[in-house]
Amino acid sequence: MKSLLEKLKENNMKPYHMPGHKRRVIAEGLPYSIDITEIEGFDNLHDMQGEIKDIADRGAQIYRSVASYPLVNGSTCGILAGIYSLTRDNKNILIARNCHKSVYNAAEIAGLAPTYIMPKTEKLGIMGKITPESVEKALKGSDIGTVVITSPTYEGVVSDVDAIYQVCKRYGAYLFVDAAHGAHFMEKAVKCDMCVMSLHKTLPALTQTALLNICSDRVDKSLVQHALSIFETSSPSYVLLASIDECLRYVQENKDDFDELARNLSFFYENTASLHNMKVFCFDDPTKIIIASSDGYLLADLLRKNNIEVEMASDYYVLAIVTCQDKLGDLQILLDALDKIDKILPPYNAPETLPINLPQKGDGTGQGEFCELDMCCGKISKEYIWAYPPGVPLVAPNEIIDKDIIGYLKSKKNLKSTMGKYPNIYVKKVL
Repeated sequence: MKSLLEKLKENNMKPYHMPGHKRRVIAEGLPYSIDITEIEGFDNLHDMQGEIKDIADRGAQIYRSVASYPLVNGSTCGILAGIYSLTRDNKNILIARNCHKSVYNAAEIAGLAPTYIMPKTEKLGIMGKITPESVEKALKGSDIGTVVITSPTYEGVVSDVDAIYQVCKRYGAYLFVDAAHGAHFMEKAVKCDMCVMSLHKTLPALTQTALLNICSDRVDKSLVQHALSIFETSSPSYVLLASIDECLRYVQENKDDFDELARNLSFFYENTASLHNMKVFCFDDPTKIIIASSDGYLLADLLRKNNIEVEMASDYYVLAIVTCQDKLGDLQILLDALDKIDKILPPYNAPETLPINLPQKGDGTGQGEFCELDMCCGKISKEYIWAYPPGVPLVAPNEIIDKDIIGYLKSKKNLKSTMGKYPNIYVKKVL
């Protein structure tokens, strides 16, 4: 069997997926010869005073935040630390139902009492925006102290974060934004109390690199630093920290690359209008290309045969992520492949909407047992069930599994569960 390193070196698939550097080198010299530990003269992530403090200051300058913390454990670390620090005095939290599993893990670790808010379902069953009105309705008359939303989402849906923040402040609640997929949104500051951004997802940085941004004076920085000391590794990678530094310098020094990206994307979308058996579109973020067809998994396979690997395949679409490292020639390769595949795909007849209702909550206390999916109707889940990516739970603990959810779960080819025994689901034991 070949080694992982050998396979990585041999991989020549055209990447339309993370990480955002697209395997192009923006800084020579990584990684073995510079992989060190906390030694004299190289600063310390958990006590930033020198070079790493400079990285943090650069991040705060770019994103116009009060403070910025480099992360080497990905956005997951920032989500765990951020939510933990905001909910020390109030365990009542409002969570957008399309949040990443790390948000649910944070609620479990911190012993929080979550209330869920459901976004509107958009085309092809993709979760849409969280509205300020729905947040206000949930906060009114409640004791909720923290609100967590995702914007932009995995598929590029952007909520009106500014308006939601005004609602949160009016009701005395913190707003935490999972903006892991929005590190390339640098044109304006995020209006919230705290947000996390994965540099590696949409910018040229190594995997696991991210920033946790404090965006308001309402946040206690000392609590955040304490939480990071709990959830982030005590042996941070200087290779990853160097990658963060180089990425942020790249952003400051190469503004033209982002203008070029916008022009290239306009060219791409204009040249997909003639496709017959696919529909190409985006929501609010044009770098997240939705390519819809009658069979998303077949489309992904056909693209793979054309040496193209997309970020994700679902029932009726694939998601391709484009970054500033994708040039016009790269987008032309994708266009040529789509034009070729369009001639052999079955006619487009994907449903415009896939109505998926939030499962009703039930009493999940008591013993549990594993049960075949077909036998779970009416039973209460004691675990998370999600499709990964994007890692949004389709069923959460204490939710009732109905026939619609069972049908939707059976249609998914990328299901995971916390118990690792899918299709056996861990449900409340029926005595």
